[in-house]
Amino acid sequence: MRKSFLAVLCVAMTAGGAELRPPSVPIVSCDPYFSIWSGADAPNLVDTEIWHGAKQPVSVEIELDGVRYRLLGKGHGGHSELSAGKTWSIGSRRSADRPALRCVRTEVRPLTSVYTFTDGAAEVRLSFMTPKMADELDVFSRPVTYATVETSGARKVRVFAEISPALATDDDSAEMVTNRFEVAGMPAYSIGRKEQTPLVRYGDCVRCDWGYACLVNPVSEGTSAHFMLAYDDVKTLQFLDREVPAWWRRGGKPFRTMLEEAAADRERLRAKADRFDAALSSELERVGGVRYRELAALAYRQSFAACKLVAGPDGQPLYFSKENSSNGCIGTVDVFYPQLPLLLLT
Repeated sequence: MRKSFLAVLCVAMTAGGAELRPPSVPIVSCDPYFSIWSGADAPNLVDTEIWHGAKQPVSVEIELDGVRYRLLGKGHGGHSELSAGKTWSIGSRRSADRPALRCVRTEVRPLTSVYTFTDGAAEVRLSFMTPKMADELDVFSRPVTYATVETSGARKVRVFAEISPALATDDDSAEMVTNRFEVAGMPAYSIGRKEQTPLVRYGDCVRCDWGYACLVNPVSEGTSAHFMLAYDDVKTLQFLDREVPAWWRRGGKPFRTMLEEAAADRERLRAKADRFDAALSSELERVGGVRYRELAALAYRQSFAACKLVAGPDGQPLYFSKENSSNGCIGTVDVFYPQLPLLLLT
């Protein structure tokens, strides 16, 4: 099955020595409704967006010795300063005029995207890791992406992360509400529509119109700072006219409990993801060369971001893929057929 996976992925190879420039770099690659990408040569030139192109801004900024730079997004600002329970609309975002730190390298691994920046004196690495490793289904199912900012040199460093309400609505005029809480001693906040109507919207090129986008640890200090991006969809999908929960939520596990577990797992999963990325990347390059490795790593992220793992009516794990341009159906053979080698491999 390993050879089958490698053979099917071996398409559209390109020549040359330069690194592959993906058409869009995965930032969050959890599932069809929590899928955020950056479509520019540098991540701080454009807003991030969901897979079909609608804007879903996530901003990351860094302060080096008192000077603040953009790492991701255009730097809208203001979201993390909102008071708990305050209602507001997407149009109320403030703009922040920060210089963009120069991005010198982009790398897409099977589980991790890594950007490298420099201000001429220090090197800054911004990474996003989604632990889609199928040997731990509870972890695989969590709608969580881990972000890390690492800085070289003895510098005074602060990192600021923010999310937009556009992550939690398909209607940019909707009234939104924020909630504040703590996760493993870290500050966190969530954003969602004031009026929640789960599982009533479906189709092509739509964003999740219910649930709550979440950011854990929006402001941190030190040469190794971290935060988590997460999404509580509350209700996941209907299967044969029955509502079925996300796999991690089977048995009624609260979202807050899942976040606590994810926070406790961060270092273990980062180390495991590094090993996974290195092993799979090495094998891909051995079989097909550098270009093959780069394309296959991107295919891994795209493939798993198109699917959702749920607990079926009898408690069994069911894995569904989402159509992207033919009425939004799930589980159709033309979608999961080309993914089968990857599913067999993992």
